Amino acid sequence: MDESTLLLTNEAFSRVCAQIANALKPDTFTNSQVDALARVFARRDEVVDLTGSDIRSLLRDVKIDHVSLESTKYKFLRDDLWESQRKTGKPYSILLFIMAAMRPERFLRRNDQFENLRQALNECLAFASLYVDEGGTVRPTAVAVSLSEATSRAKALRAGLTSRDIHEKVLEHCRQELLDEDYFHSIHESAKGISDRIKEMTGLQADGATLIDQAFKISDPYIKINSLVTPSEVSEQNGFIHLLTGLVGMFRNTTAHELRVKWKTDKTSAEEVLTLISFAQRRLDDSTVIQRST
Repeated sequence: MDESTLLLTNEAFSRVCAQIANALKPDTFTNSQVDALARVFARRDEVVDLTGSDIRSLLRDVKIDHVSLESTKYKFLRDDLWESQRKTGKPYSILLFIMAAMRPERFLRRNDQFENLRQALNECLAFASLYVDEGGTVRPTAVAVSLSEATSRAKALRAGLTSRDIHEKVLEHCRQELLDEDYFHSIHESAKGISDRIKEMTGLQADGATLIDQAFKISDPYIKINSLVTPSEVSEQNGFIHLLTGLVGMFRNTTAHELRVKWKTDKTSAEEVLTLISFAQRRLDDSTVIQRST
């Protein structure tokens, strides 16, 4: 991160945010929307870790007066945000607060926390035709008409897999499952995608370990991930065979019900497995297919 960003003064940051807020020209937030935003910032869990002092400091940074007589974070933040909008008739101060809280430099080495908070905020902001982008800036979007739509949009905006530069083949085989955060189906379909691609590359009709052994057999391969000249290259090919056998074997002939029961997979675990599958797909990108005479 550029050092000048970290040294940006509160006054300069507020001017930048004010320009963005004026450019958005959003409608005022409803009482329920302000309440929902305050509840998100007042949480104290893996998503948000703001103390009452932190919130008061952010309010000062964006020139919102602390007028509430309430003592709890949620209540005094709700009151102060609502009063700041009531005085001006504009939602700009609330937008400034959100962007001040989401300044990327506040989350150095805490990217997961930033993304979790961004997702929670976007579920609220979707009903106001707004969202927080990956840089912490509030942007306009189409208005959500239902809770499920707002949740789906927040999931899509978060796009954790996109930040990992996941291979397009992984996304291709489980795009809808990823949007629904259907983790077991995502892994299942992506693992099956490896077998499907090997079949397309080789014309082989076997499945599972048999397919992989036939396709990458050292003595007579259909696919080579290197030139197979040196002992190290032979070991690399053998290692890739074991990797693919493990990935495909874990899910071959496994039903969705079995996956749901056996795999208590959270988002982080799913991303890790899908990243490994993505690695395998990239090695296939760079591999050589040995043409066979028909």
